[in-house]
Parts: sequence; structure tokens; C-alpha cells
Amino acid sequence: MSHHSDDRTATEAFETLADATRLDILRELGRAEPHGAPTSLSFSELRARVGVRDSSRFNYHLQKLGDTFVGRFEEDDEREGYYLTYPGYTIYRLLVRGVFAGSPPVEARTEEWDCPECGSALTVASRGDGVTDVDCPACGADYLHYEFPPHGAADRSDDADALLRAVDAWARSQLLLFDRGVCPWCGGRVDSHLTTDPDSLPHDVDEDAPAFVRYVCGGCGGGPSVEVDYTVLDHPALVAFCHDHSVDVREEPIWYVVDRLDVAVEVGDEAPDGPVAAVSMTTSGERLRLRVDADARVGDAERGPV
Repeated sequence: MSHHSDDRTATEAFETLADATRLDILRELGRAEPHGAPTSLSFSELRARVGVRDSSRFNYHLQKLGDTFVGRFEEDDEREGYYLTYPGYTIYRLLVRGVFAGSPPVEARTEEWDCPECGSALTVASRGDGVTDVDCPACGADYLHYEFPPHGAADRSDDADALLRAVDAWARSQLLLFDRGVCPWCGGRVDSHLTTDPDSLPHDVDEDAPAFVRYVCGGCGGGPSVEVDYTVLDHPALVAFCHDHSVDVREEPIWYVVDRLDVAVEVGDEAPDGPVAAVSMTTSGERLRLRVDADARVGDAERGPV
């Protein structure tokens, strides 16, 4: 069995992190910056924050983190002390997200948002393992199932409406990156294609939907499968259309925008390189029609009276 050199580097890095004191060092360096402290901490400041009395023992752990996770400004620099490198910040943010520790489950009814299908209050539920769901317990409608940091859910456990907005914003920002060809998980290049076959998708989707966009990252292999009408909500023609009809695509959760615009999807004759679809939005006697090509790019945009 062969191993790549980056695998060996990763193994060494994770072995380095297998110590509570070293993780505490990363936490304290990360916590210092957003709370008004300098972007670096001196040896004595950092040791006091971590709470290690033995100076030589603390220095041993600090040196183990080395250049990979913790950097040090030289004496002739304007700043002095230790700071987090990019890998150090990456680990710190994973710790803050609660990825490893998880969080207590959260389940609450919203006050601001009702189900577009039946009018009942929606439920926002976080299992504490990094997945949050938005659905209607009355009629069974599912609106969102997406990964969301456990810490973010726990931080809003007392405000279901704020949690719903946060999860919606998180999912939409990542969808926007996928749609622009950038993987929000690893930064890799993303390929996208339109499909009308739900059985070809690795994710659970609404099988009654006529068309989907499948995003696949060439780096980590990740990417969601999304109903095609949800992928065009940031297109300039649609944003302008919504603005003219007093629909705020930024403030309203994504499924409310789709519901208010009376969205219809038509699948056209399949082109040589794959299927094409037309997404139409109608409101106040006006219609916007967007043509989505086989590569999930919006081609023509037509706007006019119904």
C-alpha cells in the first residue's frame, strides 16, 4: 500500500495536535485577536492564558507546534510574539465550530416564519452533529436539510427565527460559491451539470421536481444536488426582477422567495450535450424566464408581461 507525501505530512500534523495543551495554545491565540488583543502574544502572555506554570514544559509544547500551526515574529519585526498560521487558524475554527465536541440537540418552533404549504409554524432542529433541518411538523413539508456548525446552532438555541435565518444564509452562501465554480469546503474547482434523473444523484431530493443541478468538486469530491430553480436566485436578472416587485431575495429564506414568485420549471428537448430547462417566475402580471443550459449556466433571460 503506497502513501503520498502529503499523507505523511498530514499524519505528522495530526500526531502533533494529539495533546490538550497544544490545542489550548491554538485556542488562546485564536481567542486573543477578536477580543481586542494584539495579533500576537508574547511567550509569557500566552503561557499565562493557557495556564501552564512550568516554563520549560510549555516551551516544549509550543515548539512542537512549530512553523506548521504557530508562527513567531522575529525580534526586529514591529510586532513581537506568537501568532496562528493558516493551518493553525483552520484547526482553531474547527474547534470553535464544535465539530469534534458537538452540542446539545436544538429543536424549536419559529414565530416569524410559517409553512407556505399549510400556514403552521416551522420547526428548526439541529441534531447537535452538524446537520440542521427546517420542516413543518403539521403537514410534513421539508424545506432545508444542510450542514451547519453545532456551535452556531447552540448559540441560537433560544431564538428559532435567528437560527432559521442563519442556516438559510449559510446554505445560500455556499450554494453561490458552488455555482461560481469554487468549492466552499476545499477551494477546488467545481463542475456542474443539469440532470432530469433523480436516480442519478447521490443525495435525497424531491423526485417530483423536473430538473436538478449537480455540483461536483474535483478536489474533495463534495457538492450538493439542488433543484434547478434554487440555483438561479442570485442571477442579476432575477435580483432586478425581485427588486422591482418588492421581493427581497436577501432577507427572505430561499423557499419563501420561490413560493412568492410562483416558479415553474419546464424541461426542453435534450441538446447534444445534455438537457436544458426553462425557469419562469411570475408575479404582479409580469414574468421572467431564464434558460438553464446543460452545464447549469443561465443562457437567455426574457422578461415581459404575462
